[in-house]
Amino acid sequence: MASLGDHCAQALERARLYDAEHRARESLAVLAHVGEHLQGSLDPEETLRTFASLVVPAVADQCVVDLLVDGAIRRLVAVHADPSVQDAARDLERSSPDLASDTPVAVAIRTRQTQIVPVTADLPSSAYRSPAHREAVRRLGLRSLLAMPLVVRGRTLGALSFGSRREHAFGREELALAHQLARRVSLALDNARLYQVQSEIAHTLQQSLLPGALEQPDGIEIAARYRPSGEGAEVGGDFYDAWTTGDGGLAVAIGDVAGKGPRAAALTALTRHAMRVASRYEQSPSRILEVVNETILGQARGAEFCTALVALILPDADGATCTSACAGHSPPLILRGATGALEEAGAWGTLLGAVPDATFTDVATRLAPGDAVICWTDGVTERRVDGVLFGEERLRDLVTSLAGSSAETLAARIDDAVVAYAPGLPDDDIAILTLRLVGVAAARDPAATAELRDASAAD
Repeated sequence: MASLGDHCAQALERARLYDAEHRARESLAVLAHVGEHLQGSLDPEETLRTFASLVVPAVADQCVVDLLVDGAIRRLVAVHADPSVQDAARDLERSSPDLASDTPVAVAIRTRQTQIVPVTADLPSSAYRSPAHREAVRRLGLRSLLAMPLVVRGRTLGALSFGSRREHAFGREELALAHQLARRVSLALDNARLYQVQSEIAHTLQQSLLPGALEQPDGIEIAARYRPSGEGAEVGGDFYDAWTTGDGGLAVAIGDVAGKGPRAAALTALTRHAMRVASRYEQSPSRILEVVNETILGQARGAEFCTALVALILPDADGATCTSACAGHSPPLILRGATGALEEAGAWGTLLGAVPDATFTDVATRLAPGDAVICWTDGVTERRVDGVLFGEERLRDLVTSLAGSSAETLAARIDDAVVAYAPGLPDDDIAILTLRLVGVAAARDPAATAELRDASAAD
């Protein structure tokens, strides 16, 4: 009998150990599955709905997630494993508990303490928010409830709740698993919040580095397009600008600062402002670039450089003279409106901020009414699919086909073509700046100016 008792005890112990190991494996599988999916989204609501669909019914019969927003509880997700009571779960989702109430969720958030309570018919009325809430709980058939605060980096984000139709469903092992799940959800939510904040900061800073609505001088159309790379969570290094000069001309600039983030933003701001200041007393693009190069070398704190193009358009009675200089940047393209011919106007020059004795060359080109100037950064030509670049030849063919189009049409069609060339978001920032001469001499006559602008709008 003693021997039989020992064998029975050993068999029971092996069964218990096997069962414990099986539950541990299941818990690890759930944690791994949840962790993989939580890393794939930075949208809080999408993250929570994905999470709830993964843990029900693997962990519990019901999962509810509440967030603390501006001092109030906002219920985002309520998922039940039983499709027949899903309408009751939706009713539960539409009703958020009061933070001052005695509901387990509110208590867990206020105290930062996990709440494990039995759900019975004789719960106090303060445990329910309304008769409709009581009825929804009754229809769901829950017998046990676990409410756990979501806390990360000292901040309370909300609460994670599990409901079960079994009594005493949440023991030590279930509680440990719930803690791990809550930790992962908290980190995912906080990462999504930090990403959103970073994106907003990047967007605000990026907008401050670009001009507002481009001023349209008499007789000249100007248009631009800008797309940051990726999802725009970092400040890009591409920029463009346009401003009038003291001699009645127009200055335009476009450039690409190496790198991304705050350092790139600082160099972008420095470059743009130095260009504008230098144009007040320098009469040529090459001299403006020389001043900018000296400014960057004098204030940069490391190996910081950028490419840039500056062009000055000076109108006269017969059209305009476009004088451009490049600093390691693609020269602008001149599109002849009358013939559709395409010309390159400029020499590459030296990178800004690279060497003290940089060389920049002015190239002057005559513009007639209908002629256009196209400037871009390398995000246009280096957009690629399957290793094949969009390329300058493709850009030239596109621009040639748009002869006679307005500056707005040119910028829009180039932007559309580059984006459509490859799937997904751009890998590099895209900046496009176009201008078109529509008749400078006639612009002194208000009636002629209106006629030219109507014709431009028709394009």
